[in-house]
Amino acid sequence: PLSEAQQTSLKAVVKADMKAKEVILETTQTPSVLGGFTAFFGGKVWDASLSGQFRRVKDALVNATHEFHQSH
Repeated sequence: PLSEAQQTSLKAVVKADMKAKEVILETTQTPSVLGGFTAFFGGKVWDASLSGQFRRVKDALVNATHEFHQSH
């Protein structure tokens, strides 16, 4: 779970990004995230999770392999 300091910092970043007067943070723990966090607000998604990083690496490898096979 996020510490109070982390929650305060996250709310400040979201507040500045969204130019909001107030940010209400609701947290849940999701084991599939593996670490980090995923935040949803104002139609945006911030994925700072370990599982998200793994997914992006996998996608990059699949794309690179596909491009390599097309060029040879």
